[in-house]
Amino acid sequence: MKLADPALFSLGIHPYGKERETMNLRFRKLTAAIVSLLVAISSVSPVFAAEADEIPDAESTSYSAAAPQSNEKEISPFSTYYVAANGSDDNSGAIDAPLKTSTAAAAKLQPGDTLIFREGTYNGVMVFQGRGSSNEEPITIKACEGENATLTSDNGQYVIFIGHSQNIVIEGLTFSGKNGEKRGNGIDIVNFDASMQQTRDITVRSCTFIDCEPAFIVRDVIENNETDMKFANMIFENNLIGSSNPDSKIGKGISLQEMRIADGSVGVIRNNVILNAKWSLYMWGRSENVLVYNNTFLDTYDKNEGGHYDIYPIQGAYNKTIYQPGISYNCVFKNNIFTKPIRTQLENGATLLDEDKDNVFDYNLYDASSLTDYVTYNYGGEGPKLTFEELQAFKSLNFEAHGKCAPVSFVDRKTDAHLSGATNPAISGAADSITDSVNAPAKDAEGKARTGEFGAYAYAASLVFVGANEGAGTGTADDPYPSISAAITAGAKEIQVKAGTYEEGSLSIPAGVSLKPYRNDEVTVTGTVSANGTEEAPTLISGITFTDRTLALNTVAFSNCTFEGPLELMGKDPSVASSAIKGGITAQNTGCTVENCLILSAATGLTAKDGSKIFLVNNTFYSNDKDLSVEAGCTVNAYNNIFASESTVSGTLNADYNCYSDSLPSDYLNTITEAHSIQADPQFINVRAGDFRLYRQSPCAAAGDSSKAPASDLSGATRSTPPAIGAYEPSDVKNVYYVSPDGDDTAAGTESAPFQTLSAAVSAVRPGEEVVILDGTYTEDVTIINKSVYRTDGCVIRAAGKNAVLNGTLSIGSCEGLTISGLTVTGTLNVQDSSDVNFNGLILKNGADFENSTVIASDLTVTGKGVTVAAGSLNLTRTKISGVDIAIHSTRQSTLTLTASQIVDCTTGVMSEGDSPLHVVNNTFYNVEGYSVDVSQQNSRDIDLDLYNNIYARASRTDKPFIRVNKAYGFNTENNIYDADSDQVIGTILTSDAEDAPMEDRNLSAMQNGGDDTVSVTADPMLRDPENGDFSPKKGSPAARKGRADANAPAYDFNGTRFASTPDIGSVYSPFTLRTFNVVPYGLGWGNYGDSSNPILPDGSWDHPFTSLKDALKVVGSSDTILIHKGVYDWGRMDLNDLHGAPDAPITIESCTNEGCWYCTSYDNRSFYGCPADAPALDLPVLTGSQKYSYADPSINAPAELSMKLTNCSYITIRGLEIAGFTGAGIWVYGGNHIVIEDNRIWNIDSKAETNSGVEGLLLNDLSDSEIRNNRIWNIGYTRKSHADHGIYVGGVKNCTFSENVIVNSPGGGMQFYAGDGYSTHGEDCTIENNVFYRARMGLILCGIKGFNIVNNTFVDSTEDDLYLDWTVQNNRFANNLFYNSLTSETTGLGKNPCIIARHNGAGENKVIGNTFVNNLYDYCGHTPYAQEGWGNLQTFESFLAEQASTNVFDNFFSGKAGFLKATADVNLSDYELAAQIDEELFRTTLQSAGVDKGTSESAPTADRDGNVRAGSPDIGAYEAQDVRALVLDNDQLEENNEIGAVIGSFSILGQDAADGDTYTLVDGEGSDDIASFSIEGNALKANVSFDYETKTNYTIRVKADCGGYTEEKVFTIHVVNVEEPAAADHWITLIDEPITPDGKLDEAAWADGSFTELLVDQDNATELKASIGLLADKTALYLAAKVTDSELSNDLVPGVDFAADMVELYLDGLNLESSAYDASTVQFQFRWNDEKLWIYGNSKTFDHTKFAMVATDDGYVLEVVIPWADLGIEFNPDHTIGLTADVQDYDSSTKEYKSVAMIEGADFWNNSSAWESYGFKEKSSPEESVITPSKPAASGWQKASDGSWSYYRSGKRVTGWLLDNGYWYHLDKDGIMDTGWLTDNGSTYYLRSWGGMIVGWFKLNDTWYFADRSGAVKDRSNSFGDTVFSYGSADHSGTWLKDVKGQWAFEENGTLAIGWRCIDNVWYFFGTDHVMRTNWQRINDLWYFFPASGKMTTGWKEIDGKWYFFRSFGGMLTNATTPDGYKVDKDGTWIE
Repeated sequence: MKLADPALFSLGIHPYGKERETMNLRFRKLTAAIVSLLVAISSVSPVFAAEADEIPDAESTSYSAAAPQSNEKEISPFSTYYVAANGSDDNSGAIDAPLKTSTAAAAKLQPGDTLIFREGTYNGVMVFQGRGSSNEEPITIKACEGENATLTSDNGQYVIFIGHSQNIVIEGLTFSGKNGEKRGNGIDIVNFDASMQQTRDITVRSCTFIDCEPAFIVRDVIENNETDMKFANMIFENNLIGSSNPDSKIGKGISLQEMRIADGSVGVIRNNVILNAKWSLYMWGRSENVLVYNNTFLDTYDKNEGGHYDIYPIQGAYNKTIYQPGISYNCVFKNNIFTKPIRTQLENGATLLDEDKDNVFDYNLYDASSLTDYVTYNYGGEGPKLTFEELQAFKSLNFEAHGKCAPVSFVDRKTDAHLSGATNPAISGAADSITDSVNAPAKDAEGKARTGEFGAYAYAASLVFVGANEGAGTGTADDPYPSISAAITAGAKEIQVKAGTYEEGSLSIPAGVSLKPYRNDEVTVTGTVSANGTEEAPTLISGITFTDRTLALNTVAFSNCTFEGPLELMGKDPSVASSAIKGGITAQNTGCTVENCLILSAATGLTAKDGSKIFLVNNTFYSNDKDLSVEAGCTVNAYNNIFASESTVSGTLNADYNCYSDSLPSDYLNTITEAHSIQADPQFINVRAGDFRLYRQSPCAAAGDSSKAPASDLSGATRSTPPAIGAYEPSDVKNVYYVSPDGDDTAAGTESAPFQTLSAAVSAVRPGEEVVILDGTYTEDVTIINKSVYRTDGCVIRAAGKNAVLNGTLSIGSCEGLTISGLTVTGTLNVQDSSDVNFNGLILKNGADFENSTVIASDLTVTGKGVTVAAGSLNLTRTKISGVDIAIHSTRQSTLTLTASQIVDCTTGVMSEGDSPLHVVNNTFYNVEGYSVDVSQQNSRDIDLDLYNNIYARASRTDKPFIRVNKAYGFNTENNIYDADSDQVIGTILTSDAEDAPMEDRNLSAMQNGGDDTVSVTADPMLRDPENGDFSPKKGSPAARKGRADANAPAYDFNGTRFASTPDIGSVYSPFTLRTFNVVPYGLGWGNYGDSSNPILPDGSWDHPFTSLKDALKVVGSSDTILIHKGVYDWGRMDLNDLHGAPDAPITIESCTNEGCWYCTSYDNRSFYGCPADAPALDLPVLTGSQKYSYADPSINAPAELSMKLTNCSYITIRGLEIAGFTGAGIWVYGGNHIVIEDNRIWNIDSKAETNSGVEGLLLNDLSDSEIRNNRIWNIGYTRKSHADHGIYVGGVKNCTFSENVIVNSPGGGMQFYAGDGYSTHGEDCTIENNVFYRARMGLILCGIKGFNIVNNTFVDSTEDDLYLDWTVQNNRFANNLFYNSLTSETTGLGKNPCIIARHNGAGENKVIGNTFVNNLYDYCGHTPYAQEGWGNLQTFESFLAEQASTNVFDNFFSGKAGFLKATADVNLSDYELAAQIDEELFRTTLQSAGVDKGTSESAPTADRDGNVRAGSPDIGAYEAQDVRALVLDNDQLEENNEIGAVIGSFSILGQDAADGDTYTLVDGEGSDDIASFSIEGNALKANVSFDYETKTNYTIRVKADCGGYTEEKVFTIHVVNVEEPAAADHWITLIDEPITPDGKLDEAAWADGSFTELLVDQDNATELKASIGLLADKTALYLAAKVTDSELSNDLVPGVDFAADMVELYLDGLNLESSAYDASTVQFQFRWNDEKLWIYGNSKTFDHTKFAMVATDDGYVLEVVIPWADLGIEFNPDHTIGLTADVQDYDSSTKEYKSVAMIEGADFWNNSSAWESYGFKEKSSPEESVITPSKPAASGWQKASDGSWSYYRSGKRVTGWLLDNGYWYHLDKDGIMDTGWLTDNGSTYYLRSWGGMIVGWFKLNDTWYFADRSGAVKDRSNSFGDTVFSYGSADHSGTWLKDVKGQWAFEENGTLAIGWRCIDNVWYFFGTDHVMRTNWQRINDLWYFFPASGKMTTGWKEIDGKWYFFRSFGGMLTNATTPDGYKVDKDGTWIE
């Protein structure tokens, strides 16, 4: 079937069939935990089905009709592959040669192929990327019919990935987490690459998703693309989604992230059941055209849980080129059952209910049982919170006009979404049609016909329930009938019985009734039972236990039942299947079938009487007195059965393929005629335990007849081919026998009925099985012998605990594949003639003897006697042998390998004789009296002898050697440590091979001379505590990483710790290598050392440092340090995965702090990395995700998310780094412990994406036992300022300390502790101390924490809350904290006053309880202190304390002065400098603080943040108060032209309150040069003169303070501030009344000859060129006219040539800033002869309204131009001046000569507006104006008071507010006094000159440029024209790079900002009219140029976005030409050949 076929949407009955039986078989295999969820739907087949023709063929041209089909049968070209648990990926994938893994299978699939999973669980991923197409057959992936295939994955992102693939069908599979744990996506479906094909035609149906969060996710993550790819034909139906534990909800059920459905196709979510999800349908971003109908969203919703919804929309957008972040629209929600509300909290100001979203909600049923208050909920935020009735009436949008809100009855609200009860509102009223073209499904999720039900399931009217009920019952799940009889009496046909015993007496079950347990409950029926059916109405009974006589009459089917009494089969065609029959079967006058049954413990298993005909197949008969009795006239057909007793046959027995037990006579088969039957022990799993499943090596396996066998066995498992004999197929179950001292050897050996002796268990165990020995003492000698079959399967005997003792010997003989572990053996362990024997963790108290055996042993403890090995092989590791004579004795050519072991306090260590190969590696020999190793291989120089990496030591040094080797050559002894003096004998060695050669004592030097121990040492091995058994090396030990690495070196040490790649010496790993690896900035010239003939790779040494942290991480180990030297590192993200240090030996990554370091001092300057001059000093190494030169630029969206991510790491220290320029987080820790992050600076972490996901300085998940201290974190989320952006985000934390950190300007929380919704606790037992939180939105956000100690922190100016407490915050301690706030509702930026504490729980109960607040101080000087209870409920803090006293303890939470030494930052600080000042200087307290000695010492830190000791009662806050007093002046600046007597600032004593009698005096002495210019009145410093900036800028004075006994003299510098003054006009432009239309006639009266100025400056000997320029103006425009005398008018311009024409050039500066370069108001016009185009240079404005006319005259031409002021972007002011000049160029075609005349001198005036002349404006009759000042005082008008202040009077009254006078705006305060300097009015900032006039346009103040718009407003001093303001360099520094807040660059030279082309340091740059340096592609003068991020003009070849271009020497891109080196480029400049 092609997907083009309309049958794509024909979903039909599921092909698996046998719906209910399949359901039972499928779910019987699931774990008990999962069954608790899913078998609740036991009559619900998860193999769902649905009705055809629900969705018509999509009206889309992309669908074509299917091709005509031939009637002839064709061989399918497509393949079917199988996957099975016992398969192999080397197989073909055929049914009899299945594959093993899902991953391998996925790789094979092509369009049209089918993949079938057999029964089993499969761990792996399947990836489909770019697979399939819409015009091909689908790829189908499904489970085998009747089998349960479960798919899972270690990949948390997906099990199946579908990216840009088409035509894939997934059905009938189970997707699951592992062991009840939640996992990520089950199926991940995604569009991610705009260049690939669309994802479409994906169907997921009839699947079960268990613990998947979500089941499937559909995402479109394509960003920045101009087209929207969308999805098509996405169908998700009939799926079951839920949790294995109903009390542990999954997060998302289904997740849609921008699933936009293309027009003409469908997106359908229908007939799904979603159980126990927090967010059933999660919709992130803008999904479109999705149909959501007939789904059941079932949950035990509790409104107090908060945050749980059935539909959870959230704003977002990946592709911001097309969409702004928004929510879903044009979706339809119908016929669903909701048990949780729909989320309507505003998302980007929108909800699903908005009219413009066009979403349809109708015909849905809202369960009033759980939705008791509202059906939509905003979770305490903004948005509609509606009851059902309010939803129906909402904005008259016709929502739920046909919907319902009523209590819905489900079978089980936690686990079963089936409907119950005839009065249930869900059983009728649903819509028949979903849209005009889509109908509601005709069948439900199980294939049952619908009759108008809501939700996924049809209502079964015949279904009733039986259960415990004292009343009569109505048969619903909630009100069941009390008995089966009652249900039958009521006429019930489909009866489900809940767990229990039902005493029915005499029960008659009539025809047509089905009887079964509810979800496989245990149900017992007592009394006589009879059942009778008909062909038309059979009686079906399953899963019931019957204790008494049971009679089956006509057409009755029993399955999965247990019959403890007799079963009688009578009448027509009764049958019994998959049942346990203990009372025997009597068949009387019937034809019946018995299959898959256990027939046990009866007098006669089956009796055939009265002519019965019986079909008996695949049954197991056991423990019957007689298995069969076949009377005369009866026929029994018996196949595939197991018989254990004899039978009597008088009638006919047709039998074959049966198994007869070996308990029958040995010649039994000779007495019967069955050709294929066998006689053998059937080998059940455990008969004694009643487990009759077959052992996997049973002879019954695959011995049956396939033609007779049922499809599945008693357990529901599919029968193999050929099938097994008996009721069960062989089981892979691992059978376990248990042994206990309290057991019984006649018992079953199960955990509940264990054996008593180990011998009994050993005799029962078989290959592949296990014996578990429970703790206790077993006094017996145990022998395990002649178990030779163990090689194939192995056998395990293990102790369950640590106290299982065999008080006797353990002897093993002739065994293979045996493993014994954890047992203590008091006698000797003997092994003989055995192989592949493994011992692990044994305690041997009398040694061991191994003879002629192959043994591997580890973790042994041997005492009493040593170990001997003879004629065999012993591999012994991690073993300790102590206190014996000979620890190990190897003889008779035995091979001994001894590794990672310890030989202690023995007479001899290892003795090897008889030419035995010996490998002794990485061992510790301690206090061995004689030889540690004594070897005799005198005649065998070729036999292995390896002695290396060993430590030989004694408690005290002696003169005894450590080793004796009776071998002269052919042995290795290296890399050892001998604890001896250098001249001490360490070994006795054979001198030669000669027969009588002597032995020789050798010291180390002699050994080395003989070629041995060349890298060994004599030294103290520095063991930690050897006398007490601790042989681990101490720090500095020579053992560390000095071993030899080869094949015999062990991977793990004595303690199980992995050795490093270069191993240590001895038995224990040393964490102390103490190495240092150097890392220097990439690009410094390092990285390739040596020369081309002898290259040297970097190794991290000083001489050969690494240039990447990644390289250092490859070699670092515990105790090592990675030293990062100063510089800027733009390597982006680094991943540290499973990196581990060790206790006392962490891996440290830190900055170099050596001030004399050559690397640091040579390459720590900013210019080296191209950083701007105002970038921060490189005093630390900078790690950035941005480019080197832009890491400090918040406007650049860095490509890297984070500097480093630590995943599952431990014992790591990160110290002293600067981390800036990332988009996600500075450092992310994802799982780890013992992590230290300290002394780092983390800033400029920002994302431009408008999403709810946050950015963090530090992101810490699942962290324990770690410290985060003294980090400076600021500017997190700097530009977007989202509440989701935090200084530190902690999700899951335990036993951690957060101390001494400074967190500045966090738009979310300073720190947030949070890990998902819900009330669970995610943080425990942490300390937060000595931190400073400055201007965070919320200082601390605490959610889900307990046991925290939050002490001695300082909170300053939080804009919303200091403490935000939500979810579960219990049993925490808040002490000694200081809360200071000077903000008001106007200055927070949030429109409300901040709060000290905000306590939230949504609408739920208060779970912020049991906390203690003690000795905390608050100083809210900006407003009344508040607290917040819930959302928006502000109350005074005092009332909050009183209200909360019943749930939390508040002890001494008091108000007082903070008493900061300095609380205000210096002015004009960058954010970088502000953070530094807060860290190093601000918010220290003085003795005037109300918190001095007011803290509690309990749990307080011992020192403050500065390291000052906290003695006695500590002070409150992060700092101890200091007795610091100082003379200070609060302002040291004054604008020039000031009034005499102006107050400059006020003196005070810092740290001391002012008092009467305080004096401040100007005194002589050093620094008193200028005291005559000042005076002091009280504490006010005043000016005695009017200062002039141009005369002198700085003045020094010396002041003496005498205040309350405190005396100080101090020198102050007073700075004079320059004030920009208007430029004087050089010339005047006449103002006219009537506008001029440019027509070139110059016939307006205003163009009198007096208006023209002749151009006299001859630039090219232009003696014949005559020209004059005329200028006029009005309030709307500037008018220009030119009269030109020219005998030859020409224009020969071609592309690339700019001046081959007659032209007039006008240069205009609308603001007359006299810059040396072009700026936003500066422009050059060219008016070219015979060219209608207006040519503009140096300005990006379009000048749309500028018009001109150029007309020929008899002697030349006339030009007339009108330039509106608006085109220049300025507002006309007649009192301002403009800059202007012009020239006229003459070009003659005949001679190709150029000549020109100009208004001013200078060859380069065109590019230097400072050379242009100033023009003012005058009225026609007005003389020239003077410099503007306020008009003279008059009776009405300006008047000057005696104190020098100015006021303006009108009608005798002072004017206040704004005043326009003589063309200038002034501002007068409320008293009518004229303001000067900075002014803030109605939220805007202005600057008023010293004479009062408001500045408009660019101006420079204190070396900083500002821009005031037309209104005069400087909206933010850091934010002006176009959000562009440049930080300015030193006033006397010519040529300075400047950077604005967006990170844009400008260049200042001689006080002006560059514009246009500028050559700087021999490099060309281009600056726009806004002064901003241009980057990337730029079109200039019709040519393309390219400027990289550095701004440097590109020349020559350049590769850009994968294409090559050539740029000429002047920068212009070459097109349609050949380059100088012979290559061709096309019209776009791209290299083509």
